[in-house]
Amino acid sequence: MSDVSSEKITEQLESLDIEKKDSIDIDVNELDFDKLIELISEYSQSEKVLAFSKTVENIKSVFYTRIRKEKSIIFDKHINEGGTEENFEFTHSSEENFKKAYQSFKSARNKERKNLE
Repeated sequence: MSDVSSEKITEQLESLDIEKKDSIDIDVNELDFDKLIELISEYSQSEKVLAFSKTVENIKSVFYTRIRKEKSIIFDKHINEGGTEENFEFTHSSEENFKKAYQSFKSARNKERKNLE
């Protein structure tokens, strides 16, 4: 790699570090499912997608933690009402939209990484 391209990548990474600090200020624990999906969609449209990678992974963690909690509550209610584990089905209404938004973010992130090479 030439010194010029190495310097260019270093400058880009330094600018990403600044944006990373700005992106952490949002407390994703307080946001509802739709807002979490909206944030990922917004971040995937950013010119500096890599700056939001850590935040998006945090959003993903929060999203699926909440999904598991809801599933557990609904499962317990199902069992208490005489249902069985075998006939229990659970699909969260926001999960498909989340998966689409997250996939879009991953594609944009991978494209940006490739452009940095």
